[in-house]
Amino acid sequence: MAMDPILLQKIFKERGCFNFLKKAGAEVLQQLKEKYPALKDFLTDSAKADFCEGYEKRNQFLYTHSTATELQEILAEHGLLKSTLLTGTDLPAIERAASELAEIPDIKERICQKYPLIVEYEERIRNNFYSMAEQLFCRLIADKERISQKLFDGRPIIQVTGISMGAGDAHRHGQMVTKISTDAGTFYYKPHDCGLDAFCEEIIEKWFSDCLTAAKVVEGEGYAFVSELLRQELTDKNDIGTYFYNFGVMAAMFHGLGSRDMHQENVMACGKKPAVVDVETFLSAQKSLIEPENLTYALNCSVVGIGSFPFRIHKMGFLSAFHLTQQPVLNSLPLFDGKAVDIDGYEQTFLQGFREGYERMIKHRDEVEPLLATHLNSVVRNVRLNTTYYYYIYRNLCMTTALSSVEKQHEALNQLRIPFAQNWEDKYETIINYEKEINSQVH
Repeated sequence: MAMDPILLQKIFKERGCFNFLKKAGAEVLQQLKEKYPALKDFLTDSAKADFCEGYEKRNQFLYTHSTATELQEILAEHGLLKSTLLTGTDLPAIERAASELAEIPDIKERICQKYPLIVEYEERIRNNFYSMAEQLFCRLIADKERISQKLFDGRPIIQVTGISMGAGDAHRHGQMVTKISTDAGTFYYKPHDCGLDAFCEEIIEKWFSDCLTAAKVVEGEGYAFVSELLRQELTDKNDIGTYFYNFGVMAAMFHGLGSRDMHQENVMACGKKPAVVDVETFLSAQKSLIEPENLTYALNCSVVGIGSFPFRIHKMGFLSAFHLTQQPVLNSLPLFDGKAVDIDGYEQTFLQGFREGYERMIKHRDEVEPLLATHLNSVVRNVRLNTTYYYYIYRNLCMTTALSSVEKQHEALNQLRIPFAQNWEDKYETIINYEKEINSQVH
């Protein structure tokens, strides 16, 4: 299938091909409301619609390729299929066929009959989605007073007006970060240990609040609600230099703490101050001793390994902290006059900020260490592979060739293990074994 699966998802969604998933989401929500009657008034109609939309998003990739196969059959019946592949040139015909496909009352049954593993996988996703939502709503209702006080200066939370579920990466049996909008304001739910979020807030508030911004954290046992951080445009051109100076301070703080993977996607330009938006690798579990004979390891333990250095927009083709080989995420760059501004001309300003931040870390070292000790039980994330690779695994396991039987799933997994074996065959055999387990593939 040559057409981008994401484009196909968009077409199927717009034409109503996945309406059966939205209906299933409504059934999950009804189960929750029957068990927790307070949800009926706590969620507005808009939030309820968002919930169903989230269930659809969580499942639609599972059905994309199989639905595309049914669509191809319709195109073939009408003599509209130009080749065995769906391409952009077929777009008008694909859209018409998708509308026809949406009118077939038993489309889901037809798909599941051909690809029986879908039934098992959707049931697992449905159960996980229910458990995740149940936990979220119970925690939200229990903590709404604390959230109101810390995040919204006491403004009460009466209703949830919007909830974005199903769009983010799913981890640990379908748990995912969720954006929640209420009549008091918007915030995020993080269904994992957030000790590092609390540590990040505390260290910035104590020693870096003049340069950096941190989300406010309402921490629970194994989860947290955190304030929303928004990218803000600069109104004074002179503030561009201030931002890159502060960016240097932040990079020095990361270096002093041994942070890893704090790349541009994890930093947001909030006016003159950069903010950390994902702190799972804010502290690193890696050993700190540099092996002199291993230059690559030494570089990774230096400031290069942080991944936070500003990068230039227009210079591509170099694999380094300053030059990316792919289209960069621009949220970490300051906005001025409607455009992202890169570091050209501000290199020395950035380095001055780094020196300032490094001196602060040295100055407060004796205070930082006991603060770290209060977060010894915080869960740190050790990055093995980019999440893009796990998306690649999931995508391949949802192909029609892999959904027809358990044997086909094992064949697909055997091919997908190659990158693990090539890079970490000796050291990370447990990862290879984990990825071989079918039950771990679909959350």
